[in-house]
Amino acid sequence: MAKGGIGARLKRKEDDRHLRGRAQFVADLRIADTMEVAFVRSPVAPGRLRGVTAPAGADGRVFWAEHFPGLGAIRAVPDIPGFRASDYPPLATGKVRFVGEAVAMAVARTRAEAEDLAEQVTLDIDPLPPGRAAPAG
Repeated sequence: MAKGGIGARLKRKEDDRHLRGRAQFVADLRIADTMEVAFVRSPVAPGRLRGVTAPAGADGRVFWAEHFPGLGAIRAVPDIPGFRASDYPPLATGKVRFVGEAVAMAVARTRAEAEDLAEQVTLDIDPLPPGRAAPAG
C-alpha cells in the first residue's frame, strides 16, 4: 500500500459514528409540525397521463400537478454542446417521460403513513410505444 497519494490509507473520522450507529442523517431530524412526503411515481414510460385518483378520505393529503396551477416548470440549461433545453415539470402534467417520474405526492405525519397513502393512489396512464413522444394534455 502506498504511503501517500493514490492508494494511500486515509484516516477517516466519520467511520466510528457510522459503525456504532450514532450517525445522524437528514431523515433523523425532527422539527415540530413538519410533515413527511412520499412521491407516487410512474411505473411506465412513455405514456399519456389520463388521471390521478386519491383514496377516499385523503382530501388535503394527496396532491398532483392540477393542485398547483401557478407552479412553473424547472428549466436547466447547462453549457453542454448539443444539449437541447426543455421544460421539466416538478410533477408530471399530461404525460410521463420516464419510469419513476413523480406524478403525485402524499403527505402525512410520518414517513410510513405517507408511503402507505402513496401506495393507495391510482394512476391512469396510457402507455405509448418506446421512443414516441407523448402529447401533452
